[in-house]
Amino acid sequence: MVLFDHNHEMSSSQTQEANSESNEKMTILVASDDFDRVFLAFMIAMSARSMGLDVNMFFALWGINLLRRDSDQPAMEAPETSEEKQKKGIMAKMMAMMMPKGPDQLKLSKMNMGGMGVAMMKKFIEQSGATSLTGLMDMSVDAGVEFTVCSLTMEIMGFTHEDLLGLPNLSCAGVTSCLGNAIQSKMFFVI
Repeated sequence: MVLFDHNHEMSSSQTQEANSESNEKMTILVASDDFDRVFLAFMIAMSARSMGLDVNMFFALWGINLLRRDSDQPAMEAPETSEEKQKKGIMAKMMAMMMPKGPDQLKLSKMNMGGMGVAMMKKFIEQSGATSLTGLMDMSVDAGVEFTVCSLTMEIMGFTHEDLLGLPNLSCAGVTSCLGNAIQSKMFFVI
């Protein structure tokens, strides 16, 4: 079974051992929008899924930027009970303009060098045969990783459901949801 990197494979005994333990969970709190940190979060998520763990990724603070959509992408559907304010104030509009939208606009946490660092990192990933961040995100959706966006972060930053990607396994919840998942999880990562 190939995980996501053509050079690293899980043995069938590791896969069978991981799959024999049902109801194993992992929660990853993604609070950063740095390319390298987000890439790590998705590598961990896909590794856990390949071992049979249920994974919830909770996006808060700057991490929410990864799930922001461009105008040509489908939007997240708002729950019927949602009474979001569609009109944004000038501060929320300015903040939204300054923040990255999606994986292609993220920067490196170190050595970004005006964007050259992230371009170099993407090239290294491609040359190594590993899956790109966008590819890992797509694989995570297909593998059933649950994505939860922090409702308080959305409120603070002035985002609505319309601002987020329309992923089939994306929901919105409060911090208590993240803590509840963490309590039920064997592992909890903060990235």
